[in-house]
Amino acid sequence: MTDSPPSEHLTVQAVTIANGTGTFTPISPSPPLGPTVPRRYQWFDLPEEQYPELRIKLWVNYPSSINKTLTTRDQDEQRAALCKIVLEHNGWRKVDDDGTDAGPYPPANTPEFWDEIPDELAAVILTLLLVEIPKLAALLRETRGR
Repeated sequence: MTDSPPSEHLTVQAVTIANGTGTFTPISPSPPLGPTVPRRYQWFDLPEEQYPELRIKLWVNYPSSINKTLTTRDQDEQRAALCKIVLEHNGWRKVDDDGTDAGPYPPANTPEFWDEIPDELAAVILTLLLVEIPKLAALLRETRGR
């Protein structure tokens, strides 16, 4: 016997039953899996002057295919991308015209959230995504080069 990994010594067969007869079909061993790229998440503060104490949790290493939809003119595609990237807020609440509490905003990863927040706030979040995430990526590249 050699020092090969155990998976090379295993023979696995699948059983298929058809019309009361059994047949055995060999199954090829699956190739070894490589390391997994973990999703990275980070909380960000929105600009304190306009939106004090508002924070959002973002998926910061989302694929570039999603990034392309952030700048599309198709609002449905853009909203779907935002729902994937903007994951949570820190309990944001709405206020009525008279300043009284009108209850919580929906979860940030839902279309209802994007329907209910002011357009200016949506623009601030989108700007954060388009400006801050690339800065974070550049910082990571810079620190790896040291």
